[in-house]
Amino acid sequence: MEDKKTSKELLTPAEVAEIFRVSPKTVSRWAKEGKISSVTTLGGHRRFYSEEVSRLKNQK
Repeated sequence: MEDKKTSKELLTPAEVAEIFRVSPKTVSRWAKEGKISSVTTLGGHRRFYSEEVSRLKNQK
């Protein structure tokens, strides 16, 4: 049975920033510009799908 958590795992802007070696503000700017999609938590924080982050990392 496939673990569905891995495909739906969410990352914080700081975690994404560490992967791309940029600042968390840059990650938030990318989200605002539509370069990377995000979801917003009930508290208003951005989260990013790990699957999409991995795909973007592999494109660079």
